Amino acid sequence: MFRKNTHFNPKIIKENKEHYKLYKVGKFFQTAMLSVLVAGSLVGPLIQIASANTVSASSGISQLSSDSAAPAADLETWRAYDGGFASFGMKAGVSNQPTDVTVKKGNAFSLSTQFGRPTTAFVVDPSSSVSFQWYKWNASTSSWAKASGSSSKKTSYNKSTSTYQETIGQAETDYYYCAVTYKAGLLSSSVTKATNVVSVNVLETDIDVTDLSISGSDYMLPELTQSLSYTSDPIVNTATYTWSSSNTDVADVDDFGNVTAKKISGTTIITLTAHNHLGADVVATKTIKVGSGLEDVTVNFGEDATFKMQGLDGYNVEYRWYDSKDTSTIIGTGSSLTIPNTTTSDDKRKFIVQYRITSSDGTVGDWSESSATLYVDTTISESESQSLIASESTSTSESTSISISESASTSTSESISTSESES
Repeated sequence: MFRKNTHFNPKIIKENKEHYKLYKVGKFFQTAMLSVLVAGSLVGPLIQIASANTVSASSGISQLSSDSAAPAADLETWRAYDGGFASFGMKAGVSNQPTDVTVKKGNAFSLSTQFGRPTTAFVVDPSSSVSFQWYKWNASTSSWAKASGSSSKKTSYNKSTSTYQETIGQAETDYYYCAVTYKAGLLSSSVTKATNVVSVNVLETDIDVTDLSISGSDYMLPELTQSLSYTSDPIVNTATYTWSSSNTDVADVDDFGNVTAKKISGTTIITLTAHNHLGADVVATKTIKVGSGLEDVTVNFGEDATFKMQGLDGYNVEYRWYDSKDTSTIIGTGSSLTIPNTTTSDDKRKFIVQYRITSSDGTVGDWSESSATLYVDTTISESESQSLIASESTSTSESTSISISESASTSTSESISTSESES
């Protein structure tokens, strides 16, 4: 009935399709910009987004609204990459968008984007291809032109990454996007679409990071991926960032902060380092545990025991809980299961949870399962029993003593009474 220790990618589960088709997304991305002027030291606008969808506390730098929004790309925007499940239902797209950059004039900056391709039986179609071209906004002509900096491409399995580098010698704000051309196979036509438009904000001087924190899940299921985000203070800074994992046998992290769990259970520490140009580097860490999702529970005699399935927060999940001795009876349907008032009979009792994901388009995935054992510490119960016996023994002893004392008192009283009578 059950498949032991079977794991799947719950990120997206969709139906199998014989041909992967790219559908158009008529969406144009516009980014609101802010301008910052610091009298006597900074010239030009300052903008820094610490990471996707994260904002930190104010850096203390006066920020003023820009006169105009960032220009829109002159191409349709690529959809986000759809990783699918077991190579079924995958869709090509941008797996990591480029992000805004702040840099001191005269220093080189980098922009990176990543594109994901579908696979069949975990193999990338060798006839498929991905190419990149970076564009820069020309304010004088109000049009996009090919960027003049250098770019490099790196491909790993089904992901291709393009990194663009340039050095600007004056304080200004420039806008960029990357055109990604994808050809699904020999019988497919090439499709070219754009990434998000990002800004490069060139400053007169460097600004260091003083505080840094990482956000994301502390628990992951094997072979799954999560994207960590971070918040920096000040938001506007010229630091460069690197990610690392203390235990790559448990989980890897890439340059975008994407953590991929391996098949081995264990713990790793993910470190993000902000490399400052003026002062010392600033470091933030996050400990991540990789496991089956369900952990053993130990409680004291009489306490409630709660099992909770981890690693699936944020997903539409259906659960079925069972006692391992009776897999025909469902004893719970939530993400957690509580055994109240545990007794000695609950010690070493094993529980099984089955779970399956329903994706955003309504596709229902297969059932997978995990199991864990309940341990009940009965020493407290035994101690309480011994204490009760000792208490009862003491009570009996005290009762006997009182009885003897009362008997002696009565005897003495009678003796005195007899003596007085004879007198």
